[in-house]
Amino acid sequence: MKKVLLLLFAVCFSFLFCACGDEAEKTTKSEYEQILDTRIDYSPDGSFYQDTKQKEPSNFIETLGYYWTVFIRYAAYILVVFLLVVIAYVVVRQVSVSHNMKNEKNKEEVDINSNSIFKHNYKKEIDLLVSKQDYKGAIRLLYLYTLHSMNENNAVKWSESKTPVEYYYELNRPALKHVFFRVTSAFLGVVYGDTQADAELFSQVSEDAHAIVKCLTPVTK
Repeated sequence: MKKVLLLLFAVCFSFLFCACGDEAEKTTKSEYEQILDTRIDYSPDGSFYQDTKQKEPSNFIETLGYYWTVFIRYAAYILVVFLLVVIAYVVVRQVSVSHNMKNEKNKEEVDINSNSIFKHNYKKEIDLLVSKQDYKGAIRLLYLYTLHSMNENNAVKWSESKTPVEYYYELNRPALKHVFFRVTSAFLGVVYGDTQADAELFSQVSEDAHAIVKCLTPVTK
């Protein structure tokens, strides 16, 4: 993007330079023509008369050349203005795109950090955290994922004010209690304790969480 902008600026200044050069050349040429066309009439009494009237184009070719020079000069100005407008548009568009990308990133971070079990695209967000090796965040989302599944299947009643211990005792599926206990312990350890979150621990928690979800999900024919 920077290379494109620099190229456009270079083109603009080149046209301006050419236009100014043409104008300077025309001015110099006009002065020479005035000097050459000056008629001095020496009178007997020593006075003289100067006619410095600018010579008008004497034929069609000169007239055509004159108007062609004027056209080129103004066309260069118009092109410079057009290029400046294009540059301004590109800059504004780039700023707008960067701003939108930043807003999307902030929105994504807000969703990942949400404590609600209903505001997550779990697979997408967990995969994103794992790709960043943020295993602590990924284990936290796995725990919310199990709560979401248990709430949807009436195994527990979710509330943001409840504690993990309350969910454990509320779980009405005795066969899942020991698995949910491991998920809960890992969650509390990495989020609130000193347990080191790594790929191995994430793999174990992921296996337990998906086992719970699989047991709770109704079998459809």
